[in-house]
Amino acid sequence: MQWQGELLDINVAPKASAPMEALSEARLVAGVGLQGDRYATRLGTYSKNHHIDRQVTLIEVEVLEALARDRNVELAPREHRLGNPLSRTR
Repeated sequence: MQWQGELLDINVAPKASAPMEALSEARLVAGVGLQGDRYATRLGTYSKNHHIDRQVTLIEVEVLEALARDRNVELAPREHRLGNPLSRTR
């Protein structure tokens, strides 16, 4: 089975708890992550142990569409880190 998709949004945060910044392009460094992102620079992580298998998070646009349709939650791609999205309805 082969999967194919299109990358629609690239968002990084320069440090922990910083707002996500949208990018038109990014450099992905193998074993490190997205250049300039808090995980790549280790300026903000959710774990003290660096994990080479956790450099990016991919969120299907269908998931964001389902949240809006089924839960009345409008969530932009860069808003996925803003706490509990189910507490914010339209």
